[in-house]
Amino acid sequence: MAEAVVILRGIIFVEKLGLIPVVIDSDALCVVQMINSGKHNNTDVGLVVRDIQD
Repeated sequence: MAEAVVILRGIIFVEKLGLIPVVIDSDALCVVQMINSGKHNNTDVGLVVRDIQD
């Protein structure tokens, strides 16, 4: 969960600075796979992933 929240906060931060597009690296394989899959679920992590995908 924490890894997904940090990624989301990082995206919000770089958007405010106008630094989009951006490449994000993470060693949290399950979070990376959820983001890349385009799918999410209704768990806490899934809801954060949905925000990342949006």
